[in-house]
Amino acid sequence: MALYELSMLAARKIRRTDGVPGAKPAFPSAPLEMGAADLYQEVEEIVRDVAADIGVWGGRAPGLLNKLSSRLGRLAQAPHVRKDYLRLADALHRVQMRVAPREDRIMLGRCLNPRCKAELKGLATDTAITCRDCGSVWSVEELHRARRQRLAGRSITGTPTQVAAWVKSATGVQVKGQNVKDWIRRGQVGIVSKRGRGIYECSLPDLLRAAESAHPGVKLTR
Repeated sequence: MALYELSMLAARKIRRTDGVPGAKPAFPSAPLEMGAADLYQEVEEIVRDVAADIGVWGGRAPGLLNKLSSRLGRLAQAPHVRKDYLRLADALHRVQMRVAPREDRIMLGRCLNPRCKAELKGLATDTAITCRDCGSVWSVEELHRARRQRLAGRSITGTPTQVAAWVKSATGVQVKGQNVKDWIRRGQVGIVSKRGRGIYECSLPDLLRAAESAHPGVKLTR
């Protein structure tokens, strides 16, 4: 299904508005969206390689995936099963990230490899993520914990709307001022001090923790 959606995106039968709202491209759109088309071709090659590992050849990716799904026993006994699984899992995640609307892609935190430090992006449903720069694999929980630790003891002062804007820029989660008010009211976000009517000094780690937990009131998925 993810490949089908990617093919529709590549053929421009569906669109993702990832640019500035209302912006118009400087040049006419190409018949195919090359980024999506290139990714589709790359994933198809991965599927063909995995299928060849158990003696299945020919055809396009959707047909090969159907054949693989009926041969899971053989696939599990393939000589390169671990490598095949990791390649397919990574390919699926890349496709999901490509077809997901911008508001569903969030920032999970910085790569914990001291030689890398790339900012990792993913989906709200991810439990682990592979860094595209260095290849390290991290649990989302680890990334979140490290991000909160980096901001330990720090705070932000402003209206709920201003605080929500910081959370959105730091995490990509679609947070509104009302969400921040609800967090404060529920005790999920600690108030360092109240600076005036409608002005709060909020703990940054608390704000991150609240945004990272999918509770009612914050839009994490479509």
